[in-house]
Amino acid sequence: MRKWLDIYRSVGIEVLALMGAKKTIYPFETKVAAVRAVVDEGMTKPEAMARFGIASTSSFKKWLKAYREDGPEALRPKPKGRPKGAK
Repeated sequence: MRKWLDIYRSVGIEVLALMGAKKTIYPFETKVAAVRAVVDEGMTKPEAMARFGIASTSSFKKWLKAYREDGPEALRPKPKGRPKGAK
């Protein structure tokens, strides 16, 4: 319930209605901007989520951890599937 309330406060009721419908893929630039707003500019997590339209608190926390450990390159999309030549 608390997670839903945080999501409602940060991005509004529309996102709650869409939860579970489709996984949103955020661009690299959006991820970096949102994380930098929290880490470098001192913005709170809910404020950053509202400003950048991020619905998932768990994803945002993962981005923050990855950014703090490995920098912005850790937020780049990873290639899907097997590498070429793998059997």
